[in-house]
Amino acid sequence: MTTSLVQGEYTKKGGAYRPEGKEGKYYVLTQGKNYGYRPYGAALEAWKSKEPEIMLAGPYETGKTLGALQKLHAMMIKYPNAKALMVRKSYKALIPSALASYYNKVLPYKPGHPKCPISVYGGGKP
Repeated sequence: MTTSLVQGEYTKKGGAYRPEGKEGKYYVLTQGKNYGYRPYGAALEAWKSKEPEIMLAGPYETGKTLGALQKLHAMMIKYPNAKALMVRKSYKALIPSALASYYNKVLPYKPGHPKCPISVYGGGKP
């Protein structure tokens, strides 16, 4: 899988990109899109965490889902052939929230597109 950057001042740190000389500020480049993701608050703490499990809690629309999805995507880039699990209280709640955000805000192409970097097991509904 290839990754390109719009500007050259970023260095690769696993699946994340960090501007030169700016320690602690993480950026993720979503392949094929001309923007990066920068976590804030609890999402930044989760991003820096090395724990095997991370749980984010907080008010509506504070970046919890997007932060978790960006970290998940970066880890999948960093560790090819790894398997990941997305969990919500119910499967029915996962589809319109986390999975839709992952497809629309994180992936450069929707699953099924020839350039999409992921494979969805089980077809359109994992």
